[in-house]
Amino acid sequence: MIIYELVTDHKFTKVAEFLQEHFFKYAPLGLALGLTQSQVQRWFAPFIQAILNYSDPVSYVAMDEAGNIIGVLVGVVEDPDKPYPLPTMREYLDATKEPVMLQIVTLLELCKKVAKHIIILFSNYSQKSQFTGLDIRVELGQPATAKVYTGLFLSVADGWKGYGVATKLFSMGIEKAKEISGCTIAINECTSEITCKMSLKEEHKMVRELEYAKYTDPQTGVHIFEGKEAGLGYNTHARLMAKLL
Repeated sequence: MIIYELVTDHKFTKVAEFLQEHFFKYAPLGLALGLTQSQVQRWFAPFIQAILNYSDPVSYVAMDEAGNIIGVLVGVVEDPDKPYPLPTMREYLDATKEPVMLQIVTLLELCKKVAKHIIILFSNYSQKSQFTGLDIRVELGQPATAKVYTGLFLSVADGWKGYGVATKLFSMGIEKAKEISGCTIAINECTSEITCKMSLKEEHKMVRELEYAKYTDPQTGVHIFEGKEAGLGYNTHARLMAKLL
C-alpha cells in the first residue's frame, strides 16, 4: 500500500535528501551539463525549507508501508499580496560554487517569462508563437492579485516507477491548489518529455518553449548543450505549461 501525505516544513530535510538522491541524478539538464551533487548539497535543503515556509501546503510525499519516502512533489503557491517575495533558486546559488546549476536556473527563468502565443498546431505541442513578454496572470486573463501554483520538483524512487506514483502526486498538488482561495492558475516547468505529457493529461497548455539545441546562455552566448546531446536523450525542449484552476 502506498501512503500519500501532505508535507509540512519540519520534513524539509528528508524531502531535500530524497530529491538530491532521486531527482537531480536523472534530470536531463543536469545529465547533459554534468551537474554534480556538490553543486546541489550546499543550498538545496535551505531552499526547500524556504519554499515550504513561504507557501500554503501543496507539497506531498508518497511512502511505503514502512514509512520510507518513495516519491516527492514539491509545489509552491505564489501570493502577490504577501509582504515578502517568493524564494527563488538563484538567491541561494553561488556562481563560483554552482556554475552549472546557475546555467540551469537561467534557462528556466527565461522559459518562465511568459509570452503571448498563437496556436498553430497543438497535436505535437510545438506551436509557432509571437512573444510579448506578458505576465502569466495577464496572459491567462486573471487579476494581478491571482495566486499561482507551480510544480517545482517531482521524483519517484527507482523501484516504484511504473506504479502511477508520479501521476498521483502531480494531480494531488493541483487539486490541493484548487482549494486555496484566490489560486486560479497552475503552471509546470517541464524540462523532459515525460513531465510535458503529464501536464497535457492534466489539460495544461503550452505557453512557451525553449529548444535545447538552439539555446545560448545569455551571459556568455555559448550553446551550452552543443556536443552534450547524449545527456538529454529524447528530451528536446523546456516548456512552460499552464492551466486555469
